[in-house]
Amino acid sequence: QAFSGEDALAPVAFRPVQERFEDESELNEYISGKKRFLIINVWRNADPTRGHIEQDPLAVCDPRTIQKDAWVTYEIRCSKDLSLFEYHISGGDGDEDCSSHKWYYYPQMSVDECLMWISHDSGRKLLSVPHTSFKIQKNSGQRKSIEASAFVFLNELTS
Repeated sequence: QAFSGEDALAPVAFRPVQERFEDESELNEYISGKKRFLIINVWRNADPTRGHIEQDPLAVCDPRTIQKDAWVTYEIRCSKDLSLFEYHISGGDGDEDCSSHKWYYYPQMSVDECLMWISHDSGRKLLSVPHTSFKIQKNSGQRKSIEASAFVFLNELTS
């Protein structure tokens, strides 16, 4: 079960990213930070029988509205040679710590719509977009959605 307890995790049968590179030296350019890559998330409604998402919609935060000291950094170890650093928001002890954060959500999202956002930029040119779902007090049944992440390897050197 996913963190919300409502989304089921699908089995994953993808090859590790490292196996997709024929030339190990090219992979090492990304691991070492010489070349830039992005991780992009895509999220959508996965229940065509209900039409629109009414319960637990996805919300995204404009990362430009988050104070620098509110970001919490943690490391994700992908392999012995590769770590990604993710950034999450510290809520602090009170709501005043988050009063500047601007959150947006898309009510009644249909199966023909999706949201895409940056969740990691190894070159640190684009900000990670915090996201979560939230409760709306409607008795509309359980939300069914799918979220996928895609690696985008850019053929540019980091500066």
